[in-house]
Amino acid sequence: MCVNALTTWITKTFSSVPAFLGGLGTVMSVAAPVMAGKAAQESAEAQAKAAEYNAKIEESKAAISAERAAQEERKLRMKGALTKGAQRAAFGAAGLVPDVGSPLDVLLSTQWSIEQDAATIRYNAMLDQWGYGSRASLERYQADVARATGKQARTAGIIGGITHLGTAVTNFSDKWDWMGQPLGK
Repeated sequence: MCVNALTTWITKTFSSVPAFLGGLGTVMSVAAPVMAGKAAQESAEAQAKAAEYNAKIEESKAAISAERAAQEERKLRMKGALTKGAQRAAFGAAGLVPDVGSPLDVLLSTQWSIEQDAATIRYNAMLDQWGYGSRASLERYQADVARATGKQARTAGIIGGITHLGTAVTNFSDKWDWMGQPLGK
């Protein structure tokens, strides 16, 4: 007798559990793609932020490269001026006039060398800046791609959730049709 009473109580108490669990499965099948899409979008946004940060670093490197080149050029010109001054002094000590003839040729050659080295410093800095700028542009492009991919993933998740919802409604409709049929058929 106790066993029958216990069985009746369990049956009445937990009779809605399988239906509840079935409904929970439906909710999860709808929510899972939506949540996965949102997670993918958040991951893509994090990648985009990292790429933007990397782009800023590359731009900073370009600015540092320009400043370093300017300093190198200033140092070169100072050394060149000291060299030309020493040459003029040596010419003067030897009794030569530095503004004519061979002494002038030596001074002009020194000046030409200084200008060539300065041009090389500027050119190398320009190449460095171009490289850093290109990498910054690439990082920004990757950030844009990551954002677009994230939006697509979120949209795909929503569409997946709607698809699962449609499937659940169809399945329920099929069951409803079966339950609505008269018993003798």
